[in-house]
Amino acid sequence: MLGLAGAGAAAGTAALLATAGSTASAADGDNAVIGQNNEGESATEFTNTTTPADPGGDANALKGTIGEAENGSDAIVGSTAGDGHAVAGVATKPESTTAATWGSHAGAGAGVSGESINGYGGEFLGGRAPARLAPTDGVADGPPVEDDSTDDSNPRKVGELYVDGSGNLWFNTAEGLNFTRLNNQTVLFDDPQRAYDSRPAELPASGEKGPLTEGPARLVDLSAETDLPPDVGGVLVNLTVTNTVGEGALQLFNGDTADEDAPLASSINWIADNVSIANAITVRPNAAGEVNVKCVGTTDVVIDVLGYVI
Repeated sequence: MLGLAGAGAAAGTAALLATAGSTASAADGDNAVIGQNNEGESATEFTNTTTPADPGGDANALKGTIGEAENGSDAIVGSTAGDGHAVAGVATKPESTTAATWGSHAGAGAGVSGESINGYGGEFLGGRAPARLAPTDGVADGPPVEDDSTDDSNPRKVGELYVDGSGNLWFNTAEGLNFTRLNNQTVLFDDPQRAYDSRPAELPASGEKGPLTEGPARLVDLSAETDLPPDVGGVLVNLTVTNTVGEGALQLFNGDTADEDAPLASSINWIADNVSIANAITVRPNAAGEVNVKCVGTTDVVIDVLGYVI
């Protein structure tokens, strides 16, 4: 009976990790020995067969934990000298929507990080899509702003991809707040829409009337008579001069730019009296859809909106 009891005790302990008491490793098929290098030809598997009341509970097959804040080691490390993955996650339940491999960080570090000397830091393949970037709840439209930035010791990094509340994708081109929008889209109207005509007898009636002459720029609202939405990245316009006097040039630029900061480039030029010529250009308005029209010479001006860039 004592012999049978001893055998049962030995069998029961076979499911547990043994504590290292010597420098010898566990033999192939034996328990893994804590603190020792365990070699073998067979994979060591940890299988949890329990069915917890909470499906999202703590019944993990394998879990790694670092309990000391001063410990800089990794909780789980995988290393391979062959062609396989150092760490692989496999989810075998077809209807499951959780990640096969998942990482969470309570601080400012990455949830999952990857690095390769000569290959890809991360590689994603998917039957539905290679990857998904989604905003968190409560994220506003537009790129990150100063109030959302971290402190000076941890600024925004070059290469960041950021998705705003409307699903727009932004890329940070340099350290700090230097985000540029990647998913710009051009929207063309079915037909050109007349936004402005300086001739008093012509529609639309809104806006300042009369020929433009040399002097301060004239502020024109491109959205007052058109379907132009607010805060667009650019407007495609057809700019026409007519009833010209002598020779001259016209400049179209952002409505928030002061006259003394007007660009050197002209938007259209003429060299004779009473000519009508047009030029298609793209201009960035201010948030309200306004542009400045500055003249060197004398002419009437017509502006038709063809579409916009968002």
